Amino acid sequence: MPVSPSHTEKSSDPTAALDLGSYRFVLLLDHDNIPMDRFAIDTLVHQWFLTLGVIDDLPTIVDIIVRAYGGWFEETISSSKRYEAHDFYQSRCPALLRLDGKYARILFSFADDLLISKPTLFDPGQTRITLTFSSRTTKKDFILSKTAPTCSDAACEIRNVRRWFGSDRACLKAQ
Repeated sequence: MPVSPSHTEKSSDPTAALDLGSYRFVLLLDHDNIPMDRFAIDTLVHQWFLTLGVIDDLPTIVDIIVRAYGGWFEETISSSKRYEAHDFYQSRCPALLRLDGKYARILFSFADDLLISKPTLFDPGQTRITLTFSSRTTKKDFILSKTAPTCSDAACEIRNVRRWFGSDRACLKAQ
């Protein structure tokens, strides 16, 4: 005996319950390299969105996914930086933002995985991101000749460059 559906089935897709708009933008934040004490997140998102130059062509409501990446893991365990960042974004990342006559729903997440590896926006992805930096090697692939000619100009930086080659610093000025 055929059964006709007399109730509405609930979708297993968590994005369906949010009724997300068809326009989604993703803003990746390198948490460790943004001077957060000088920028409010809503100002950062607003300025970034205006640089896209598409605001006039959008519907009234759009979604902006703010994904922060940084040192969120120590091996496979959440780091203390992650907990501090959680508190930071929880208190400072707005849920709704007015953008020149439009509204943006702000969805925050940690960039723990690649977006392309996620079946839906809120499911965990297949490809986890647990290391977001590359350590520098200290191995020197070159040798400085002690007999190389030098410059007699007082403003010449060659001496500083030679000293820098022998150091493990990232910048000449940080010696």
